[in-house]
Amino acid sequence: MTGAHSRALLRYGQQITGGGQKKMADAIVHRTKYEAFKRDAERAENSIPIRIKAYFLAAFHILELVVAEDDLHIQQPQQARAVIDSSPKVKGKTKQLLENFHQLDKIRIEEVYGAGINGKNLKKAQRIFETIEKACLEILQEEISP
Repeated sequence: MTGAHSRALLRYGQQITGGGQKKMADAIVHRTKYEAFKRDAERAENSIPIRIKAYFLAAFHILELVVAEDDLHIQQPQQARAVIDSSPKVKGKTKQLLENFHQLDKIRIEEVYGAGINGKNLKKAQRIFETIEKACLEILQEEISP
C-alpha cells in the first residue's frame, strides 16, 4: 500500500461519520480486519494455505469497507455479487472486483480444502489481492477527495 493510499484509508475512516456511530463502527471493524488479515497474509512464517486464506479475508473486508458507506454488507462471500452490484460506489469497477474476488475464492478453496499446497497459487493470490486492494483504495480515495 502506498503512503497516499494509507492516508486515504485513514482519512476515509475518519470521515465516514455521516451515517452515525454504527456506520463508523462498521468502518473501523472492517478496516481493522482488512489490515490484520493483510499482515497475516504477508507473514512468510505462516503456511501457504493460511496466507492465501488471509488474502481472501483481507479482500473481503476491504470490499465490505467500500460498500459500508452505502449501508450495504456482504456478510458472506456468496452474497458478494448481489451486494457489489447494488453499490453505487463500485460502479465502473464491479466486473473487475467480482471476477478477481471469485478467482481468489477459488484459489482459497483449492488450497485450504484440496489435497495439495502450491506456492504458485500463493503468488497468484497475492497478485489478485493487490488488484482488488488497488481498486478499493481508489474508490475510497475518490470518496474522500474534495
